[in-house]
Amino acid sequence: MSDGLHSLLIVTQSFEVGGLETYIAGQVRVMAAQGWAIHMACGSEPAEEFLPPGLSSVTGGLNLGPGATAADLVATVESLRSIIREHAVTHVHGHPFTSVFPAMLAAALERVPFMLTLHGPASLSAGYGPINDFLLTSLALPLSQGVIAVSDEVMELAAPYVSGDALRLQSNAIDFSKFGQSASSAPEGAPWLVVSRLDGLKIPGIRAFVNQANTLGLGGVDIVGDGPGRETLQEWLEQDGVGHVVRFLGARSDVPDLMRSCAGVAGMGRVLLEGVASGKPVCVVGYDGVKGLLDADLFRRAAYANFSGRNLPNVDAQGLARQFERAPAGAAELADIALQQHSEDRTWSVFAKRITSFTCNAHSPIRAVYSVLRSEDAIASPGPYLASENLFYQIGRVLHGSTFFSPATAASYAFYEARIRALRDVDWHEEAGASAMRIMQVSETSSLETKAAVSQVDTHTVKDMERISGELQRLSAQCDQHRDELAKAVKVFEDAAEEIATCLQQPRTWRQRISDVVRGFSARDR
Repeated sequence: MSDGLHSLLIVTQSFEVGGLETYIAGQVRVMAAQGWAIHMACGSEPAEEFLPPGLSSVTGGLNLGPGATAADLVATVESLRSIIREHAVTHVHGHPFTSVFPAMLAAALERVPFMLTLHGPASLSAGYGPINDFLLTSLALPLSQGVIAVSDEVMELAAPYVSGDALRLQSNAIDFSKFGQSASSAPEGAPWLVVSRLDGLKIPGIRAFVNQANTLGLGGVDIVGDGPGRETLQEWLEQDGVGHVVRFLGARSDVPDLMRSCAGVAGMGRVLLEGVASGKPVCVVGYDGVKGLLDADLFRRAAYANFSGRNLPNVDAQGLARQFERAPAGAAELADIALQQHSEDRTWSVFAKRITSFTCNAHSPIRAVYSVLRSEDAIASPGPYLASENLFYQIGRVLHGSTFFSPATAASYAFYEARIRALRDVDWHEEAGASAMRIMQVSETSSLETKAAVSQVDTHTVKDMERISGELQRLSAQCDQHRDELAKAVKVFEDAAEEIATCLQQPRTWRQRISDVVRGFSARDR
C-alpha cells in the first residue's frame, strides 16, 4: 500500500528504447519528485538498465498484445486490478496500442480515473482490425477522463471521438537540465549524430541523410538506436558506397553526452528538441527523406506533426548545402522556443495538477461489457478476442440495450459491423481466387508431369515394343499353321476310323469316340 496521496499506474504494450519510453521516463521523473507513487505494467520484460528511476514497482510480461484471447484479456485485466488495489492506485494512464482497452477496463472496474496518450496518427489506426478500432473509438476514447494528443495533427484526428474538454494538447517535452547547451564547439572532425529506432519506416530517411552528409563532406555519422531494420540499413549504405562513414552504436543510455560532443544532430521527434537544447545544428529527417536544417520557421511547421517530418517537402543535397551556407545563428532563439513549449518540468506539473480533479464515470457500460468478456462462451474461444465476431456481437447487444443505448454508439457499431463484413467478403474472394490458382497450378503440374513422363520413353523402349509385337505376330502365324495341319490329321484319322468301324460293325461306338477326340482338339485350340 502506498503512503502517497496520489498513485499512478502506467500501462504500456511494451517498454524498450524509443520515444514512448523517453516520454514515460520524463513523466516518472517529474511526478515522482512531486510525491506521486508511480507504478508501471507492460507486455514486455523491460531491461532494468533502461527503466527510469523513481518507479515504485514494475510488472512485466502481461498479455497486452493483439493475439490475446478473451481468457488472456480477462487474466490481464484481473492482474491490473490487483495492482490497483495493492498499491492504492488513484489514476491509470494508458498508452497504445492494444494495451489501451484492458487498461481502461481495469480502471473502470476499480472506479479510478483513466487517461491515455495518443502518440501519433498510428495510435488511432494501427491496423489491428475493425473490432479494435471500435473498442478504441467508441469505448476507450469516449469513456476516458482525459485524452492527451502530442501534436495538433493528432488533436484533429482524435477530436471526432472525444467529447467536451477531455481532449488536450500536450506536446512532447524533454529534460532541459539533462541536455544543457554545450559550453564549447564540437572538436574538429566530430561526427553528426543520428538517434532513431531502426525500423522499416524510419530507415529510408536515415539512408537519405547519410548520403547527403557524405556528399556535403560533413564527416562521419554515428547512429544510435536499434531495431529490425538495422541490417537492411547497413546493406543499403554499403550499396550506396557510404558504409565507411557510418558507425552503428546500438541502443545507448549516454545520449546527452554524445550530443554534447557531436557536430550536429539529425532525426525526428523528441531527438530534435534534445539537439536544440544541446545547442547543436539540427537536421530534420522524416520517414521519406531529409527536410532541412531547423530554424524558427521549420520548427513551427514541423511541430504540427510532432517533428515527424510528415507533410514537409524533402530537400536534396544541393538545397541542404545552401541551408548550411546561410545557416542563421539562431540556436539560442530555438532553445528559448523549445524551453517555453517543451519543458518536461512544466508539462508534467500541469498534467499532475489537472488530473487530481478527475472522477470516474459512474454511468458506464464497462461492467456489463466485462460480463460478456468473462462469459463461458467467450472464455472458451481459442482465437484472438480482436478477431471474434461473436464477441463483437455480444458487446453490441449490451450497447444496444435500453440502459446504455446511444444513437452515436449504435451508429458506430453498424459502421464497424459493415467493415467486418466487407473485409470478410474480401477474404472470401481472395481465398476463392487462391483456390482457383492452386487448381490451375495442379492442372499445369499434372500436364507437365505427363509430358515429362512421355518424353522419358526413349528409342530403345520403342524398339523393344516393336520387337515384342513382331514376335507375337510370328507366334500367331505359327498357331494358325499348326491348327491347319492338325485339322488335316484329324480328318485323315476320322476317315480311317470310320472305315475300321464299318468293318468291325461298331459304327456308333467308334464314331462317338472320334467325335469326342475332335471336340477335345477344337476346345484346346480355342
